[in-house]
Amino acid sequence: MKHISKPPYKIYSKPMGVLTLAVAMAGCASGDDSFGGDDLFAGIENIDESAEKAGAAPNWADQDTNGVGTHRITGDFVNVRGDNLSQIRFVATAGEQLTLSYQTQEFNGFTYFESYFKGGANDGERGWVASDFLAHTALTVCNGNGINVRTGNTLGTVIGSVDSGTEAFVVSGVVRNTGAHRYFEVSAGGLRGFIATDFLCGNNGSDAAKLLDMHNSGQIVLWNQTFGRFDGADPLNNIRDAAAGQLAKTSCHGTAPCTRVAVDDRLLKAMVSLVRDFGFSYFVTSIVGASHSRNSFHYVGRAIDIGEVNGVFISGDSSTARAFMDACRALGAVEVLGPSNDANHQDHIHCSF
Repeated sequence: MKHISKPPYKIYSKPMGVLTLAVAMAGCASGDDSFGGDDLFAGIENIDESAEKAGAAPNWADQDTNGVGTHRITGDFVNVRGDNLSQIRFVATAGEQLTLSYQTQEFNGFTYFESYFKGGANDGERGWVASDFLAHTALTVCNGNGINVRTGNTLGTVIGSVDSGTEAFVVSGVVRNTGAHRYFEVSAGGLRGFIATDFLCGNNGSDAAKLLDMHNSGQIVLWNQTFGRFDGADPLNNIRDAAAGQLAKTSCHGTAPCTRVAVDDRLLKAMVSLVRDFGFSYFVTSIVGASHSRNSFHYVGRAIDIGEVNGVFISGDSSTARAFMDACRALGAVEVLGPSNDANHQDHIHCSF
């Protein structure tokens, strides 16, 4: 397998090469968390399907909204309420997955988290769920040992450190943005405090974490920019967010919706399989970031753009490009565009899942 170490578009600089990552990772082991630049029942109530239903579309336009982990409903019949907590929008059932924002409200003695449902009968729905009915999926400390656990108003106090592999449970919806970092409040290794999300992965075996490992080893490259923009919506940050159980940031220019979305599990699995099962190395130029056609699969976390395969730029039709496109189809892609079938995709391959 040929490893990649250069960006596919020469006019832009600052690729996140393997050497750069190796230096950054060396910093992780020293206890410095400056890496990378930047769960419960209540009584079943009568359901009032009110007029709120009409305005129930998810809205993550708030730039400070950060999804917190992947969580599951633990009750068989759990009320999901609208923004006015006195009204019930729908009922969720045990096992449904959702992502939380940092927003909470108090109502009838319960703390409610703003929740965005992922998959299942209520996929794409938004509402408020009482914390008593949420089972937190444990995050895992990753990407280094001696990771600082912080506290204090400015997170300037280090109360201890934890190593890779330590389970970290999200204990609140509090998210802190300090400098170039985003921090979650977690319980890890007997400590309760804040850990930078650069060092929190969904779990040891998550597909997003595997992709970060592949990036670090040079099997793939996740671009660290958005075609000359450093807006946090690049593929590397998208996968970092997914590995930490967060919603990934889209861009805010052109047709981009300027929001946060979940990177679809089907896309993540396919990206891993393209390496492990099909033997490709590749360069990802876009996942949910950049500007695309309106209603693009990118904007719902279901598409990737590839600028280079096996060390060769995509530039017109080739047997390598066709083989990669066929692999995407074999993995269940619902939309595959490239030099062989679309005039607008002569310099990259687009696969949607």
